[in-house]
Amino acid sequence: MRTASLSILITFFLGIFAAWGVMSIKNRLWRFVWDGILTLPLVLPPTVVGYFLLRLLGPKRVLGMWFLNVFDLRLTM
Repeated sequence: MRTASLSILITFFLGIFAAWGVMSIKNRLWRFVWDGILTLPLVLPPTVVGYFLLRLLGPKRVLGMWFLNVFDLRLTM
């Protein structure tokens, strides 16, 4: 119950902050891009989003290499 309550609280405030951030973007193209990125997990099944995250955060990808170099943290196997 504690973990669920904490995750709901964190997700609520992160969602409010993300919505505020997207709405404060003046450029319509960037607003459209960020709105699409933040809406993508609602549209795609969780397995597809998980696959994309694995591809994005892999140790041979840019974001995965950055986490490995900066934080010495390997996010995927």
